[in-house]
Amino acid sequence: MVFGGWMADGSGQVPASARLVLSSVSGNYSVPVVGGGERADVAESLGMPALVTSGYDFATKMTVTPGVFDLFIVHGEVDPVACPLNVQLKVR
Repeated sequence: MVFGGWMADGSGQVPASARLVLSSVSGNYSVPVVGGGERADVAESLGMPALVTSGYDFATKMTVTPGVFDLFIVHGEVDPVACPLNVQLKVR
């Protein structure tokens, strides 16, 4: 699977660590996400220069139960915050 996008926390910073979570009634799965990819478009659009390195792009192999999954980015170690990506992934 290949995933790409951008992430930010509530204070407009790129989280130091995060996880991409796939969630469904058949199970939950997660993989680590590391920011650092250039996203000048995001920084400019939101007027937040700190988000210029908010991008992520990665490929991963996951063995998951077939189903329809909601995707989230979860960040924060003390008080985790789940940010819905408002997209679903169908695995057959």
